[in-house]
Amino acid sequence: MNTDNQSHVQQSKALAAGLLLLRIGAGIPLLFVHGWQKLADAGGFVFAGHPWGFVGLVNSLGFPFPAFFAVCAALGESVCALSAACGLFTRVTAAAVTTTMAVAMYCSFKSGTPVENAYLYAIPFAVLIVTGPGQFSSDELIQRAPAFSYFHLVSR
Repeated sequence: MNTDNQSHVQQSKALAAGLLLLRIGAGIPLLFVHGWQKLADAGGFVFAGHPWGFVGLVNSLGFPFPAFFAVCAALGESVCALSAACGLFTRVTAAAVTTTMAVAMYCSFKSGTPVENAYLYAIPFAVLIVTGPGQFSSDELIQRAPAFSYFHLVSR
């Protein structure tokens, strides 16, 4: 193996490791700091009829079907964040999280609260939309396994 090829392989592995770190470093904190509680509250709202103040916030922003969009936000900050962290359907789930964070930035801007938190989550997921998950991901395993060829279209 020549030096140029070795250098390319090292850069490729470093990029894959960097994308893995980005996915885990953005997805897991979003899940546990914001998404987990929202998902639990959404479950109580949908399945047990418990009141959920987040629906009122979404309604106050003028969204149609506020309960639907509140549940979508809960899923974006939990299930989609975890899926992106695992590198599973990364571009699709990262787009869902980025959209959720864009709405959160709008909400913060409209209410006069700082937008930094949502912004700092939106950027890494936007990067994942552009780059994909990298070599160390579930999407990569799907690409390589013939049994999962049906998922090929969604996983990249």
